[in-house]
Amino acid sequence: MSRLGRTKHGDRAATSAAHHGRFDDGDAETACCEMPGTGMSDGREADQLQGRVALGFISMLFVRSTGELLATHRRLVACATERGYRLETVYVQRLGPPDAVFDLLGSLLESDGLPLVVPTLHHLAVLGNPLDIRDHLHCSDHQVLIATEPAERTC
Repeated sequence: MSRLGRTKHGDRAATSAAHHGRFDDGDAETACCEMPGTGMSDGREADQLQGRVALGFISMLFVRSTGELLATHRRLVACATERGYRLETVYVQRLGPPDAVFDLLGSLLESDGLPLVVPTLHHLAVLGNPLDIRDHLHCSDHQVLIATEPAERTC
C-alpha cells in the first residue's frame, strides 16, 4: 500500500510523492499568499475551508510524465479551491497493482460523503465504467468534481 508523509505544494517532495502513489496536503497555508477571488489571505481562507475537505484521484494511464502529473495535481487543487474545498489527499494510481485505488476507496468508505476531484471521468476507468462509477458515488453521497474543462469547439 502507498503511504508517505505530508508534502507541500511546490515542494520537491511532491515529485517523490508522485512515485509513491499519494499526495497528502495537510497545510493549506502553503498553497499561495492570496486565494484567488476572495481577497483574503490564505490563513483566513484555510480556517474557513478547514471543515470542507475533498479527495483527489489521478490515474497514470492518462498522464505521460512527472511534469504533467504535477500540473494535473495543481488543476485538482484549483478545482477544489474554486468550489470551496481544501484538497486533503490526491491518490495517484501508478501502472501495476491498484494500491492507490484501494486506498481511495477505503478513504471514501470511511468518510461521510467527501467529494472526489478527478481530472476527467476517464481516470475512474480503473474502477469500471466511469459513468457507472460516478453514478454510484453520487448515490453514496459523494460528489464527483471534474477539474478539466471540456475543450471549446472551434468549428
